[in-house]
Amino acid sequence: MNPLMKASVLVAASALLLGCDEKSGNSAKQPAPTPETPQTVLGKSAKMGRDLGNAIEQNQQQALQAANVVTGEGDFLAVGALQVPVPAGWERMTLPPGGMRAGELKIAGEDGPGSVVFFANIGGDVEANLNRWAGQMKNAEGQPAKAEKKVKTVGSLKIHTIALEGTYSGMSAMGASAPPQAGTRFLGAVIEGASSPVQIRFTGPINTVLAAERAWDDMLAGIQAK
Repeated sequence: MNPLMKASVLVAASALLLGCDEKSGNSAKQPAPTPETPQTVLGKSAKMGRDLGNAIEQNQQQALQAANVVTGEGDFLAVGALQVPVPAGWERMTLPPGGMRAGELKIAGEDGPGSVVFFANIGGDVEANLNRWAGQMKNAEGQPAKAEKKVKTVGSLKIHTIALEGTYSGMSAMGASAPPQAGTRFLGAVIEGASSPVQIRFTGPINTVLAAERAWDDMLAGIQAK
């Protein structure tokens, strides 16, 4: 039986069963179908097709980014003694004159944009900088937010990362205190092993940062010493 005939039989069988239930008085009120919760066999098949297409597109983008890292192609940002791959769709920002930033990228998100900021030749040891970041994030009770710290090795580089969520009170582009931002997710990285340490800070609305976290991890994995 070909797929179209099989789908038609399934639809007809579903209609027959529904009719039997209505005649017997056992029909239950069904929720109104939506594009995300279709009720028909064909509707569910269409949704499965859309989901599969989205997954394939996402995997293709990740594969392309990984290939660019291996071949040295694609867009790279020079930060101190490092070359950082710029994920697809992340926008380079023009830096204000006289600031401390070595680079900045903007990430679009439904809840608002995220910002990835790069610093080179910043003083202080790794733990001191991680603790400084942790002190800028408060939980709902106004206490220091829980910090998740990890260490990974990429070639000759050692990358210390931190992740936090809460109300963020950081610094503006010119070094002044910025207004507190509730509902923020913070990802930070301090990179050792090059001629000068590099820091990277990713902040934005929680959902925006979570959606871009895979790209963030791929970016860190693709960092290369010049």
